[in-house]
Amino acid sequence: MKCSIPFAACLLFVASTLIGRESRCAESEWITLLDGSAPATLNNWSRIGVDNWRVDDGAVVADKRIVNDDNFLISNKSYSDFQLHVEFWVDASAQSGILFRGLDPYRIHPRNSYDLNICDGCGDGYGTGSIINFAAVKPPLSAAGKWNTLDITAEGKHIVVVIDGVKTVDMIDSAFPAGLLALKYGGGVVKWRKIQIKPLNH
Repeated sequence: MKCSIPFAACLLFVASTLIGRESRCAESEWITLLDGSAPATLNNWSRIGVDNWRVDDGAVVADKRIVNDDNFLISNKSYSDFQLHVEFWVDASAQSGILFRGLDPYRIHPRNSYDLNICDGCGDGYGTGSIINFAAVKPPLSAAGKWNTLDITAEGKHIVVVIDGVKTVDMIDSAFPAGLLALKYGGGVVKWRKIQIKPLNH
């Protein structure tokens, strides 16, 4: 393409265009929200409820339910479109999960967020890998006793969940367009080793 402005100005224009592209790419890099080997990353979250979240052996752990209500770690920022990568471990009695696009940080539940369940013992179709009230999983997955990977892609109305390479959810829904992340503890032993997010709305 022939440049109709002076050569130096043309070079400046091309350089600024490339820098702008690099800046947009930089905005979409993975961000570490939680890392069990870096306790300071807990500052990215607020605690809701009475719990015993702590850093232990390279993971953020909860293993004692002090009150009957579920307890949460709530992200300090809201997200709309994103990819989320998680490494987690649970025992067979664990009741946990990740809620996303949550609308209310003080009353977060499946009625105002997408509640991705981690619960091998839930026999109602909403076991590990399901989204409560939206997407059941059959046959149920088993996550207990091993480290697992969990990947969520939320882009507009399209939501996909993959656990250990198995797609458990692929749905179109617009109930909750944006909101907070929440790590749920409702019983058993739950460990989060790493949580990373890549925003897609840039």
